[in-house]
Amino acid sequence: MTDRSNSAAIPHRAPAATALFVLSVLASACLMFLLQPLLARMLLPVFGGSPAVWNTCMVFFQMLLLAGYAYAHTSVSRLGIPRQMMLHAAIVLGSLAMLPHALAAMPVDTAHPELAVLRLLVGMAAVPFFVLSTNSSLTQRWFSVAALRGSADPFWLYAASNTGSLVALVAYPLLVEPNLGVRAQLHYWAIGYVAFALITIATMYVAHRRMRSSAPLHAADSATQHDTSTHPAVTTRRRMAWVALSAIASSLLLSITMEISTDVIAAPLFWVLPLALYLLSFIVAFSSHRPRRAAVSYATLLGIALCLVLVIVPTVLPLWFALIVLLATLFAGALLCHGDLADDRPSAHDLTSFYLWISVGGAIGGITNSLVAPLIFSSIAEYPITLLLLALVVRPHHAERDPWSRRSAREMLASPVA
Repeated sequence: MTDRSNSAAIPHRAPAATALFVLSVLASACLMFLLQPLLARMLLPVFGGSPAVWNTCMVFFQMLLLAGYAYAHTSVSRLGIPRQMMLHAAIVLGSLAMLPHALAAMPVDTAHPELAVLRLLVGMAAVPFFVLSTNSSLTQRWFSVAALRGSADPFWLYAASNTGSLVALVAYPLLVEPNLGVRAQLHYWAIGYVAFALITIATMYVAHRRMRSSAPLHAADSATQHDTSTHPAVTTRRRMAWVALSAIASSLLLSITMEISTDVIAAPLFWVLPLALYLLSFIVAFSSHRPRRAAVSYATLLGIALCLVLVIVPTVLPLWFALIVLLATLFAGALLCHGDLADDRPSAHDLTSFYLWISVGGAIGGITNSLVAPLIFSSIAEYPITLLLLALVVRPHHAERDPWSRRSAREMLASPVA
């Protein structure tokens, strides 16, 4: 009896099934990050290429991402995975009738371009982008119950998802934009979305079948995932630390992008490079190979110091060196924040909650930089403020072998909002 029970609890290799989950997160991430520059490209002739227009697009995408994560968490926790799959299958199939369309001619409110951009984006692509935004966390949650090799810690799929995002982000200006017109891009994107929908349905089918055939494993996994000695309880203070780290990283991305576009170089599609570094920091943070935290902390601290020098004396460094400093600080700071998030990730049972709170932080950072800061400040004051907040995360003397010193940094971040 014991032998049978133990054999039932061994995850299956099934590389084809695992590959299906990987393909699903790659497809959704690629489609999301092809759609973002495509929509920005469609809005460019109407609103111009100002950083404010792109930052407004970023806020729109972040808010939909937040909505997607909120739906994923609520639907899984309220309905349970089997019924949630049925609901999600209906939503995915229904979204096929609401794919992005060409921008129709309409009057533009030049006095408030941000609001006009938001209205157009909602009408053009809100539903399919929402569906895509749910896929990473849902696929990871489905994978966690599929009794496959690696399903006990499915967060590696998050690195795979960000890899897909990075590939699409780089491919758009280098391959897609130079060779395809807007209508052709919309056409091929729609074909890709249909393929994604079919992959998602297949993923749900595989997860549901394997979940039903592996009940003993799920019972063991559930007991393990709720063991607080292995996975500490998800407290309010811990959630607020997730929000703070994500908000600082998001604000760092937007403020440095604005600083580069305003004071260093204003080139079309240059925002791709900062965003690519931001995504790369996610990939590195959630992978098994990551620089030591102390090294990242020292690099971030040096970057903050040089950036503050540039704020006080803008002409003290050549433009090319200033650009390197800004981009390096963005990558190091984002890697520091995202690395702390990866170190503090919960069990798979709380996976959707983890991504929801990360998305809340990203939305807070985006709204603060794109909508609130321009109304309050006459200059890019959010940039030095973000650098000072990032300095709170820097703890160069923390040793990797001392988890309590890391936890104290998270508690320090959470204390103002807990």
